[in-house]
Amino acid sequence: MNDSTQSRSAYAFKNSSEESRMQMAGLQAYLDPITTGALDAVGVRAGMRCLELGPGGGSIAHWMCDRVGPQGEVIAVDLNPRHVEPADNLRIVQADIRDGVPVEGQFDVIHTRLCLLHIPERLQIMKVLVDALKPGGWMVIGEFTPEPLRVISTPGEAASELWHKVNTALFDGITNLNGADMNWSYQVHDTMLEHGLIDVHHTEHNESWDGGEGIAARMHYTNSIQLAEPIKSCGVTDAELEEFRALTENPEFRATHYQFINTRGRKPLS
Repeated sequence: MNDSTQSRSAYAFKNSSEESRMQMAGLQAYLDPITTGALDAVGVRAGMRCLELGPGGGSIAHWMCDRVGPQGEVIAVDLNPRHVEPADNLRIVQADIRDGVPVEGQFDVIHTRLCLLHIPERLQIMKVLVDALKPGGWMVIGEFTPEPLRVISTPGEAASELWHKVNTALFDGITNLNGADMNWSYQVHDTMLEHGLIDVHHTEHNESWDGGEGIAARMHYTNSIQLAEPIKSCGVTDAELEEFRALTENPEFRATHYQFINTRGRKPLS
């Protein structure tokens, strides 16, 4: 999902911004091993037809392309798929999922990551996606949670307080953007059950990172730029944002990353 969502809701992250490539690189470095593990668990394999909703940088769409091979197909749907490179068995579709799945037929696997939490019509979309699953097909949904990012070590107490202030404002700022819901990650499991999926299972993941020049540090730095206006709307000053960015580059600072929940469910055969 991306900035063209703003015609109907204000999506927080903009694929057209200068910082978007760094943000996507950070997301891929952190989340791709988790996501591919989840897709491995549901058995993505040769000949399958898969839907990737909100492909971002396209890394998972291309991973699925490799798995399904030339006899399979991956459909990647995004409002602004500018970062997704083409492949022989990848169909890239520019569309809004709120208008329905833009291609005919059903899918063996449907995957979406960090997309539905931004869309207020997420429950209606869930029904559309379940209907688009083949009997026996799998849905895999990954979302961040609003779990506080815990400080592990810090150059001073003021730095710890600043870290919590900015990240609280970041979560609140996202939530204030036209129906985004950081708590959606906790609701996916029950929502899958309510829509008749079986074998529903979720995993929770988090890890630490060090300040400096690593990809996690750059991701937090970049998020503070992309989300500067929502963050400031929650009481953070420009000076505090500059201090926060300096903190992400300080090797004496360590904290946990964004907590991530991956949930999967299978459509019954009958």
